[in-house]
Amino acid sequence: MEKIKLLSEDNLNLVGNYYPSESDTKGVLLLHIYRRSKEDWKDFAELLNRAGYKVLAMDLRGHGESEGDIQKIFSQDSSLIISKDVGLAVDFLKKDGAKNIFIIGASIGANAALIYGAKYGPAGIALLSPGFDYHGINIEVSMKNYSSPIFLVASEDDSYSAQTVKKIYDVSPALKNDKALILYKKAGHGTNMFGQEFPDLSERLVEWLNSIN
Repeated sequence: MEKIKLLSEDNLNLVGNYYPSESDTKGVLLLHIYRRSKEDWKDFAELLNRAGYKVLAMDLRGHGESEGDIQKIFSQDSSLIISKDVGLAVDFLKKDGAKNIFIIGASIGANAALIYGAKYGPAGIALLSPGFDYHGINIEVSMKNYSSPIFLVASEDDSYSAQTVKKIYDVSPALKNDKALILYKKAGHGTNMFGQEFPDLSERLVEWLNSIN
């Protein structure tokens, strides 16, 4: 693993953990929960990397080691700002040889993944506990415009996210065979669903990634 820095459009250093691979042209970008960091993805990132993927886990602006004032980030312009940051990370993976880019996001990171995905159409996105609106990152338009493969995960004890994934599944114009939905009973929120009680989530995400050419 190596630490990388990307310079945002407004001159903020955005920091990521990069797991390079010479064996594949598939890249995966990981986006974390609000007020958490890229370190939440460590075990899953290593699993993906062992499976041959180039993996980049980013700290969102104002989080972890990335610069920015978290209080100023989330406003009416949040979606545009965060989408541009996601684009920087995607470009980094492309420059290192990744031709097919997947984005896996948790909570607010899931919203960011969907908003970017609806505009730019990556190879696929996986959303763990998205919400209709997290701190100004609203996905109600994007969910109707995203048509590439999508993998949706939530837990019924996280009712807001459970409602959201069901709605996304229903309204997404993606082909039925390109949509997958998992609803756990009591698995919590976002990357907390990778807990020991649900070891299958990591495996199912890798299987999904491998199934997409």
